[in-house]
Amino acid sequence: MSKKKYYAVKKGRKTGIYENWEDANKQVNGFRGAEYKSFSSLEDAKEYMGLENKKIKSTNFNNNQNKVIAYVDGSYNDKEKIYGSGVYIIHNGVEKEFYKYGKDANFINTRNVVGEIIATLLALEYAKNKNAIEIDIHYDYDGIKKWAVEEWKTKSDIAKIYKMKLEEYKKYLSINFYKVKSHTNNPGNTKADELAKKAIDEMTNKIEFDISLYDNIDRIKKYANNINFKFENFKIEDFKLLKKLLSDNFEVENIETQNSIDSFKAKSNIFNTHLKIILYKTNTLTIQGKAHDVFIIVQEFLSKYKNYIEILQLNEEYFGTNIKETESEFETIMNNLSNFFTIEIKNLLFTAYLITKQNKEVELNNTSYKFDYSFYLMPIMRVLEAFLRSIICDKYRINCKKDSFQGVFEKNNEDLKYCFTDVARNKINNFEIENALEKCYNFYHKRHKYAHAKNNFAQTKTITDSDKVNEFIIEGIKLIKDTYDIYINNKKI
Repeated sequence: MSKKKYYAVKKGRKTGIYENWEDANKQVNGFRGAEYKSFSSLEDAKEYMGLENKKIKSTNFNNNQNKVIAYVDGSYNDKEKIYGSGVYIIHNGVEKEFYKYGKDANFINTRNVVGEIIATLLALEYAKNKNAIEIDIHYDYDGIKKWAVEEWKTKSDIAKIYKMKLEEYKKYLSINFYKVKSHTNNPGNTKADELAKKAIDEMTNKIEFDISLYDNIDRIKKYANNINFKFENFKIEDFKLLKKLLSDNFEVENIETQNSIDSFKAKSNIFNTHLKIILYKTNTLTIQGKAHDVFIIVQEFLSKYKNYIEILQLNEEYFGTNIKETESEFETIMNNLSNFFTIEIKNLLFTAYLITKQNKEVELNNTSYKFDYSFYLMPIMRVLEAFLRSIICDKYRINCKKDSFQGVFEKNNEDLKYCFTDVARNKINNFEIENALEKCYNFYHKRHKYAHAKNNFAQTKTITDSDKVNEFIIEGIKLIKDTYDIYINNKKI
């Protein structure tokens, strides 16, 4: 005996649910643009027609604690300038409703889009905090997926924040996107839409886990500043080396430029921004764009040049400080230590000191925000590592791994600080030098998490206080200087 079927006619001569094909066919046969579908259950047929909006059909009901199903939507009230976010969650056999409103002037120009994004981020935050490993995002605004898969460029601040936070959630979750046509009476989408409107109408929030956009505004705004850097008499061999270095860390694409020997663009690992790097026939290198994470690596590459200070002077306007005066201060502070380092390391150390002289604050919609300064610690961290290796590995010939000090230092269970292993301590055999080097390493190890995220800012811990990052850099320089003086004085004894 065949199973009973129901025929739902959404568009036809007469819409409705029919129990036999003969009656349904009369409504759709020859009708232009007819929409109809057969179902094995009346409940599913009613859902298709939008007659039952209270529940998601049972086949989609989610009893899996490792997976979250989320319907997200956003709304906007132009008169009140308020946006709303609605999230309908099905997880582990339970339905949950969340909503949130906002009226931040930084995002209001995107209207309902900011609500769509916040709803998606709220769903992702819920899944993360519930230790789920997978989430299905059902959305009706195309940008939710298209920004995620980079089909659309992230031009607005909220889109950039969305893309950056999405990269963070990808570390914890497998994220699937499913498009839902808006206003088609999809129960989950309808519920999310109602919740988004409710947030605006009542100006209230109902959330289990909140998300913040403000801690990302400073990081986003950094990417709005245009880099314009220039280098004369740049060799073609070095250009090839730079291109290879960036190719190992970023997505690189060749571009055509008039009067150039070679040119390419390197894409940021975070946003759809690029750094254009062009070597002209005059051997002038130009670097332009907004991919600041790429530029950090470029600076590291340029620091190996003996005329690095001259290169910086040529671009003094970009740094916003007097390079020659800063160099003079730096030499006075470092004194004889400058001769201990190679040119490349000395230049990196100067770059670290130069950072403390730069103005880092920006104005955003009449509100003062600060950059995320974490990446500024990269030069001082690199110098600290080189300094420790030059004494521990080179001077005392203690075996150091290429990418770590494993086997050289171990954590002390009493104060949780790192100290030399017995093998390393026996080779140094000097308490003052050991103590100074341990202080140096503990500072390096503690701050390492801020500066080294393999060029991925999404994985980098943030420092939002310019005074704090300057303090870290100065403390690092002082530790190097003091440790070197102790090392030299004890070697003379």
